Amino acid sequence: MHALYVVDTNTYAYEDVPWSIVGLLKESGNTTLDGIAAMGRERGIEVETPIRRGRPSRELLNYVDENDVDLVTLGAYGRTSEVHLGSTTERVTRKPRQPTLSVR
Repeated sequence: MHALYVVDTNTYAYEDVPWSIVGLLKESGNTTLDGIAAMGRERGIEVETPIRRGRPSRELLNYVDENDVDLVTLGAYGRTSEVHLGSTTERVTRKPRQPTLSVR
């Protein structure tokens, strides 16, 4: 199983992203992924937990291609719950390379 965390640096011009913010976001990602990996271990499942930087949809699709992923599972909502699909989920499901499951 793979649990990918992408630090979204797309909202800034790359050179304008303060490295301290990227570091904090990576720490948050590590904490999240550590929890997911622990849940997997409790159930006897090995979990790969990579972190990438960039546009989340692009990084996710690249990761899927590079790692022969069979099924992509995404949360249906983005930063706000007022829309039916988050922008990352919409972009990934619009260009499906593998079956995609959106979870609410």
